[in-house]
Amino acid sequence: MCAVLAAIIVSVGVSRHADRLHQPAIAARLLGDRGEAEAQRADLAFAAGDGAEAARAAAQSLRWSLTHVEALRVLGRVRDAASDPTGAQLVMLAGALSWRDAETQDWLLQRTLAAGDYPGAMIHADALLRRKKKSAMVLRFLRLAAADAPFLEALASTLETRPRWRAGLIQPEADTSEAELAGLEIMLRRLARSAAPPRREEVSPLAQTFFNRGQARRGLALWQDLFPADGAVVAPGRTALLAWPSGARFDTPLAIDWHLSDDRAMSIATDAGGPPVLDLALEPGAFGRIATRTFAAGAGVLTLRAAPADDAGALDGIDWSVGCARGADRVYLARTGPGLWSTPLPGNCDAYDLALEVRRGGTQSETALRLGTVRIGISPR
Repeated sequence: MCAVLAAIIVSVGVSRHADRLHQPAIAARLLGDRGEAEAQRADLAFAAGDGAEAARAAAQSLRWSLTHVEALRVLGRVRDAASDPTGAQLVMLAGALSWRDAETQDWLLQRTLAAGDYPGAMIHADALLRRKKKSAMVLRFLRLAAADAPFLEALASTLETRPRWRAGLIQPEADTSEAELAGLEIMLRRLARSAAPPRREEVSPLAQTFFNRGQARRGLALWQDLFPADGAVVAPGRTALLAWPSGARFDTPLAIDWHLSDDRAMSIATDAGGPPVLDLALEPGAFGRIATRTFAAGAGVLTLRAAPADDAGALDGIDWSVGCARGADRVYLARTGPGLWSTPLPGNCDAYDLALEVRRGGTQSETALRLGTVRIGISPR
């Protein structure tokens, strides 16, 4: 019995190898059921433009078993090309029998799109993405199609189920087009009103793409719409809480987070469930930038309130500066009271970088700093 089983395993393994080499005749001799080999022969003939041979081989395959999806698809496409209405029915049957045949799903995706059946189209797009077939093409199409309101509703319904490919759809590539980015913005704003709104971790790569392309204000405006509590855009007369990043975001900050200097001894603590606190140890003579945060605002007076976690005197050794994002020119905020700083903002920057710095000249002795909440506001001049 073991020898018989071994022979079957070897035979099937060799046959599958023959399939991969596009040698259906060899595969047919090795397997008792010729149906799969005939289905492959039909597929190769159809790809070569030989409709007659494709139809013959597909029909022969189906005589062995009506569940040969590849054969159903080929026979259906041959008939559809001849304007036979049964052709589309055969391809749909192939899709119903199995979602794993990429060529079937691709054909059905195009057919349902042409018919305006967007929920149906999303079923086939989902099948292709789950199989990781033609993923780049399908993801690009979905980003572009999100600009179409009726299609957007079908797309949002699918994304509400949080399919495994959702993050890949939202995360752009280096060569993602402007039209695709615009579609992603529309899609994310629609998802914000759904049962499965976007997560910050999902949106961060897109925001970072905008930052990298010199469109920081665009990324910040999107973030503000999706996560208004994060203070990405500070409106006149309003204040924003700029919380310190905690947990995984301390080591891997999101696009909108404070970005902490790598060469400082610092950590984030959360005391008794309160807001995160920045713990910082400075050696004698230390100076320079500690943390940077990007935000957008119009013209006005920028006011910053920094609350020490314990000793207010510890704030005497720090400065705050602001400048256009990625710009070289900086303006230091003037200290106007205990834990208070301010400076005029001209409103001529697409976005601003706010930085926490050690006072110029460096620390005179070893210094420990515990800094709690940081809030900024914009008031008219």
